[in-house]
Amino acid sequence: MYFVLRNLYLSYLKELEKNPKIPIDEIIYSLYEEDETEKHEAYLRLLNKVSKELNNWEWYDKMLFEIYKNDNKSIRKISKETRISTKSIFQTLKNCKKRLKENLKEDYEDYKNEDYELI
Repeated sequence: MYFVLRNLYLSYLKELEKNPKIPIDEIIYSLYEEDETEKHEAYLRLLNKVSKELNNWEWYDKMLFEIYKNDNKSIRKISKETRISTKSIFQTLKNCKKRLKENLKEDYEDYKNEDYELI
């Protein structure tokens, strides 16, 4: 039994010498560093522009949009908690989305087209 285990171990070592194994973490990290860094930075710049745009809004619009965006609550759930009509919430969110699309349309298209330096 000793010889069998020894031979298995030695053949395993020979196999490791022929085909060295690289940890998957190193591969993922190197791929992320090369390709995704610029994309990630552009995404953060886009988020900063969205937050600057939100700061220019009135407090009601900003608060309602942030609740809808961050808490993942439905319009009905927000209506139930705040006692604001669903129609009012819907119209406010619709107008907020429209303003975001108008003001950040070019930056978002640059992000989609991978023109990260234009953002």
